[in-house]
Amino acid sequence: MGSGRGDQLVVAGMSPNSLTSSNSVFDRIHRGTSFIVFIDGLIVMYLFWAISSMISSSASTAILGFVAVANFVIWSSYRNRTKWAYWPAATLILIAGLFFGINAIDSLFIVITGNMGGLLFLFLTGWATFGSFRRFLYHFNPMYKIGYFNSDSNSMD
Repeated sequence: MGSGRGDQLVVAGMSPNSLTSSNSVFDRIHRGTSFIVFIDGLIVMYLFWAISSMISSSASTAILGFVAVANFVIWSSYRNRTKWAYWPAATLILIAGLFFGINAIDSLFIVITGNMGGLLFLFLTGWATFGSFRRFLYHFNPMYKIGYFNSDSNSMD
């Protein structure tokens, strides 16, 4: 192995063309976490809509609209690394993780009762629970906090 080949390493899961010297490690992680916040915001919207439609079908549309606007503002602000959006975005990830966890437990009971059809759903919701809690715990990592609140993330390489 010749010298100078270390610059040819590729981060697992990233295409070599997306790696440029202007992207820091934090920027790549934050971009993925921002996408998770967006998707989990959609899941939280669904949860609020499902719960509110059981209570009042006429109020469910207004509640859905409010939650949709709130989720979009949180996601957009988190993506732009606004300070106030740090913990609300983490809360969206946590709520979605709890939703996945409850579904995983429900699927486990379905499998225990003898219905093997729930095994695939158990695996999928269990994996989603694990991934959501892992992304939620990123927010307690001091290096992630420094990268988020530091405007010059290139120092995080």
